[in-house]
Amino acid sequence: MTTATRRALGLSVAVVGAVLAILGLWLCVTLGPSGGATFGSRLTQTGALTIEPKVLNALDVPTEVTVMRKDGGPLWVGLAGASDAAAVLRDARWTTVKGVSWPAGSMTSARTGSTAMPDVTTADVWRVSQQVRGSASVVVAQGQGPETLVVAAPGGAPLPDMDVTVAWHHKTWFFLSLLLLLVGALLAAGAGFFLWQDLTAAPAPQAGATSRSSRHLHRPNLLPRRPRRGDTTSGAASAETDDTAVITTDRPDPSAPEEVDA
Repeated sequence: MTTATRRALGLSVAVVGAVLAILGLWLCVTLGPSGGATFGSRLTQTGALTIEPKVLNALDVPTEVTVMRKDGGPLWVGLAGASDAAAVLRDARWTTVKGVSWPAGSMTSARTGSTAMPDVTTADVWRVSQQVRGSASVVVAQGQGPETLVVAAPGGAPLPDMDVTVAWHHKTWFFLSLLLLLVGALLAAGAGFFLWQDLTAAPAPQAGATSRSSRHLHRPNLLPRRPRRGDTTSGAASAETDDTAVITTDRPDPSAPEEVDA
């Protein structure tokens, strides 16, 4: 593996780890230790209010619904099968919660019907029902869906502005987010340490390359060795034992007699 490929791989792992760590941290903060996802909205002039099965039975955990009248008046809440609730409401005017938007935490709703709301409290289709003042909270367990939650005023009177909240809680979601945070942090830290070690490591010497000092140390001595005082070895022996090269020149020997032309 080349250096460029190794560094590109390390950088990719570091980026992926950082993204996972940021996502895990955001989920931990958003869900909280209880692992809760909450969606809320204010609905104006609802007449009556229904929450569809695709919201109530969206997850395999209990759905917590809280509704509150702004004027603090009486409030009736009933839970029944989706087909039974539709048969009671018929063509009455009401507002239905159709879905939720995550991570925005908002809800989508639509108005339907054209006739006046009947007194739905007298029907015998409701599996759970309660009448309170101001606000009501209902926990819808899963396993009997599809179900529809109906919120109305007693006697068929129209409802004013309503605050509606739908929430799900599951502690496992928080632990999964925490695990995602830890895995991402470990990946980012490990890849970052690897890149730092790779960038700060000294480059390996190339094959066949020698330093200037090495060439100087291995340079042969081409000058003849001068005899030192006290040497007892003969010149012949020195010539046999000394492996240095002897440089010869064409200069005449000054002690030799000069040749005179006749």
